[in-house]
Amino acid sequence: MIAIAEQKGACPRCHGYMVPLIPDGSEEILLELGESSGFRCVNCGERIDPLIVANRRAPKQ
Repeated sequence: MIAIAEQKGACPRCHGYMVPLIPDGSEEILLELGESSGFRCVNCGERIDPLIVANRRAPKQ
């Protein structure tokens, strides 16, 4: 999903414009160097970051 947002700039929920999240320090523990902190949609507020993507890809129980 993050790759889609980077390539097309479109939100997967509403197809609005995605902007990069500005790290506030809370995400630094989860991120490795050079890894994007994620994206936020300016229309609907959808957030996409590496943790959200991993949880959405995890098998449902």
